[in-house]
Amino acid sequence: MELKKCPLCGSNDLVKVTGAFTVPMKKKSILIPRVSRQKCVECGEEFFNHESNRELDRYRKPNIRHAKAAA
Repeated sequence: MELKKCPLCGSNDLVKVTGAFTVPMKKKSILIPRVSRQKCVECGEEFFNHESNRELDRYRKPNIRHAKAAA
């Protein structure tokens, strides 16, 4: 579902963006090569739909498990 208005600043100026996204972790960051999202032109906040969140989780979960095993 696409947002029509930014929930943070109330702007109606949201654009679709597809490209690399960096997910910060505790001691490192994970670069995900291609993720779709909406971005508010006014405040810069980015919003992910359900499908994009699943894509982020596919990259994030193996790194979380690896970090716990090393601790």
